[in-house]
Amino acid sequence: GPVSMKRALRFGLIVAEVALTSLLLVGAGLTLRSFQAVLSQPAGIETDNRLTFRIGLPGMRYPDRPAALRFFGELERRLAGEPLIQSVGGTMLPPLTGMDGRRGIIVENREVGPDDGPTRAHPRPVTSHYLQAVGARIREGRGLLPSDTEASLPVAVINETMAKRYWPGASALGKRVRFTDQEMWREVVGIVGDVKHWGLEAPVNPEIYMPTTQFPAFALTWVTFTNGNPLALVPIVQRHVREIDANLPLFQVRTMEDVAAESVERRRWTMTLLAIFAVLALALAAAGIYGVMSHLVSLRTPEIGVRLTLGARPIAVMRQVLGEGAIQAAIGLAIGLG
Repeated sequence: GPVSMKRALRFGLIVAEVALTSLLLVGAGLTLRSFQAVLSQPAGIETDNRLTFRIGLPGMRYPDRPAALRFFGELERRLAGEPLIQSVGGTMLPPLTGMDGRRGIIVENREVGPDDGPTRAHPRPVTSHYLQAVGARIREGRGLLPSDTEASLPVAVINETMAKRYWPGASALGKRVRFTDQEMWREVVGIVGDVKHWGLEAPVNPEIYMPTTQFPAFALTWVTFTNGNPLALVPIVQRHVREIDANLPLFQVRTMEDVAAESVERRRWTMTLLAIFAVLALALAAAGIYGVMSHLVSLRTPEIGVRLTLGARPIAVMRQVLGEGAIQAAIGLAIGLG
């Protein structure tokens, strides 16, 4: 009759509420776990105790490569001499920031098949001590050296992804590569561990590190590594820049840890919102289930009173009411988890 229809509807509502809540909680839990897995991935660089800042040279005062090299060389020499600074280096395109560029390359003696796709790499012009400053790992060969200058052999240090993609099953050391818009061949002198340039979630692409002495750069992001608080380096850096050129400002002064945190900021916000909604859903479901069960018990108060009068034990009545609730929750969980 109508009464049994109402009871079935209430039963169904409780089951549906539990099913939907369990679905949301499981989804939130899995997404949070995958985010945790992303955060625990190695970035290929170290971020602790490192200060980064960017300097761009205006074309009016630094019209050519020698002028830019003189300024950056002098700054690097001064900062490397500071007792608080363990290592320092600059890069045109800093990791974890999304700043990037990509160029066509030609790999010497490589046969390009119709299904191979374009041969490309991301250029990374850096100063000679940059890889040490960011804690990148040299896997094979050597890193870049101060002796790699305009007058010496053009060289490149490539990442592991590039070595595997363009020289599969062979060592890339000693091989030659050049950009499609340049005549100059570069010899691969080292292979460095992959760096998560686009962020912890993004795939790694082929990268070529070249000395800034052999690839012009008029704006560099510097990374300074210290044993203590990286922010203590700010006045030291400012003093040296001012002494070389009083009119040059520093941009994007922040710690490397802040840069890494910003790279996952959007994802972190999404995770936080998801967790909040999951907890709210749980609270609403609990309140809803409590309300419906409370209403059902109040409707059955006369029946319960009669049963108690006839000698039923309170614990048995309580067990029956809770048992019905548990069955509904169990069915809802089974559907939701299924």
